[in-house]
Parts: sequence; C-alpha cells; structure tokens
Amino acid sequence: MGEERGRSWGHRAGRGERAFGRVEERSDGGAGAEEEATPGALKALSYIAANVRRLRTERGLTQQGLAEALGVDLRTAQRIESGKADVAVSTLVALGEILGVKPAALLKEAEMPEVKRGRPGRG
Repeated sequence: MGEERGRSWGHRAGRGERAFGRVEERSDGGAGAEEEATPGALKALSYIAANVRRLRTERGLTQQGLAEALGVDLRTAQRIESGKADVAVSTLVALGEILGVKPAALLKEAEMPEVKRGRPGRG
C-alpha cells in the first residue's frame, strides 16, 4: 500500500470568495477509496458519483465545466463522478453549491444514469 497524502485545492465560490476542499490520494496515484474504504463508504461514493453526474447533466454542465468550477483538473472531476475519489465534506459542500443542491442531496441513494456517448440525436 502506498503512503497516503492529501492534495488540497480551492474553488471559486463567488467573486473574491474562496472555498477549499480535499481529495485523498495515495502516492501510487490511486484514490484512497478504491482499496481501503469500507463497503459502506464505497456505496456512499457511488451515490455521490451518480448524483453528481445526474445533476451535472440536468444542468447542461460538462465535466470540464464542473472541473473549472471546482478548481481542479478534468481527471479529478472525472474520478469524483466515477466514485474513485474519496472526497471530503468540504468537497461535498462545494459540489452542492455548484450544482444548486444541499450537500445531503448528493448522499441520497441513486444509481448511475446511463451513459450516452456521442452526439445527441436529432429529433
């Protein structure tokens, strides 16, 4: 197992306002959630991922747009949305602010929505 370390990042909550979050990562590049988290924690991360994806797409926000709003790189936003990043409470708060919901809404039981690849069909 790799040595654990945390990487802090900030996101702009509003003009001149700064909020901070934390995504736990291991020195081997993994996110602490995959191998070391309890089954209950993994389930919670899957609920967060499903709710973030659903809310992001409902609001017409791209993964890149979410990443920019959070102040993280695209890969980190993708790991959050796939349930592979162990996010801190401050990250849930930031996601809730960006997506327009209370942080608790991100923890509600949910299944990952179907991924539709490619361009939307014309109808």
